[in-house]
Amino acid sequence: MPFDKAMTSLCSTFVIILATMLDFRHALPNTDTQEMNVQKFITRQVNRYRRSVDAADMLEISWDFEARVLAQKLTDRCDFRPPRNDAEKAMFLKTKKYTCSLNMARGTGELGWNETLKMWFDEKRDFQYGIDTRRPVSQYTALIRSKTYRFGCGYTQCRKGSPLAFDFFACTFCPGRNVGADEFRPYEQGQRCGRCPNACSDGLCTNPCLEANVFANCDTELFPDGCDGIPNSSPLAPFREQCQATCQCRRQGLMY
Repeated sequence: MPFDKAMTSLCSTFVIILATMLDFRHALPNTDTQEMNVQKFITRQVNRYRRSVDAADMLEISWDFEARVLAQKLTDRCDFRPPRNDAEKAMFLKTKKYTCSLNMARGTGELGWNETLKMWFDEKRDFQYGIDTRRPVSQYTALIRSKTYRFGCGYTQCRKGSPLAFDFFACTFCPGRNVGADEFRPYEQGQRCGRCPNACSDGLCTNPCLEANVFANCDTELFPDGCDGIPNSSPLAPFREQCQATCQCRRQGLMY
């Protein structure tokens, strides 16, 4: 092949490779969670992780605007720490209906949503069902808590242009009760969709209860037999308002 034709072919190949690399880079999801494609990417990844757990009651999770606003407010503060007091928890961890759990990550350079979610999920290596291993697993358990079905995430590039610049990622998962014994039993072990055989999509339950319990003992102590038949004169009657999931969803077979 003549030299000039060989060089033309080589240059054409280089241009094609470079264009492919650029297209690949632009095809990667960015970090701005206001963009629909980013929301869809994160949601797809989170459900993929949830689907990988052998849980009988794992709900499919979906994106929530209100939860995203909470997470975005937190990252925009550029103070890498969880809420410390009741006022901060109300500001960053409560939607109109739910108290949420929180995952955070910070990094520089190549950290994106895919890496962030994987980092949280990788805490699984220190998780043992029902056992406090004294190792950090709360970000893993928040990610795969079975009764969580709404979430949203925020991202902020903090101290841009400074040697102390960092990328701040956060997600709020709602409802979230990722404390105490709940942290180590975040789902019911069993065959996927074992608790929701008639409301199952690719290994995830699709029948969430849209109500919430304020108290943790609604099922076990206050209304173990349900709320039906409780007269208004009963000393338990005032607690029905704080046990809406138990009172409204149990008899319908909805997950909460």
